[in-house]
Amino acid sequence: MQKLISILFLAILASCNNQGTTAEKMDSVSEQTADREREQTPPFKDNTADAGGCYMQVIGRDTIVASLQQDGAAVSGRLSFDNFEKDGSTGSVTGHRNGDVIKLLYSFASEGMNSVMEVYFKLQADALTRGIGEMDVKGDTAFFVNPGSITYPSSGTIMKKLPCESVLEKYK
Repeated sequence: MQKLISILFLAILASCNNQGTTAEKMDSVSEQTADREREQTPPFKDNTADAGGCYMQVIGRDTIVASLQQDGAAVSGRLSFDNFEKDGSTGSVTGHRNGDVIKLLYSFASEGMNSVMEVYFKLQADALTRGIGEMDVKGDTAFFVNPGSITYPSSGTIMKKLPCESVLEKYK
């Protein structure tokens, strides 16, 4: 959880040097990420399990919720970090799935600043495990330095799938 807070803090700090629009930066990061992924990942493999649905993890009084839709390899939706007595964030995610890995760009507002962060999840049975790895910040965007070294620890952020009807409206 501390790594998550550190990453969010870095993203917020970097957004203070906000130049250009977030949409322009998302396009730039999307292009850079797409170039990097074309070099590092094989073509999309169609798994039978659809990643679409709602996922949640509650740790103490902190809640993380993802609401995803999958259309072929394309994945989109919303992601929320609701932290107790700390600033949280909610925003949209867009990206794609390759095998059991979902690669997303998370565009969110926190403390009045707009930021973008690269987020990877591994789909495992009825859960999403968040990937961790070394990150860097450029402008208002946090991204993985070496996507090939991302790990998905069993002691990390693991969101369990649940019926979307059971998710509070503020997370949808």
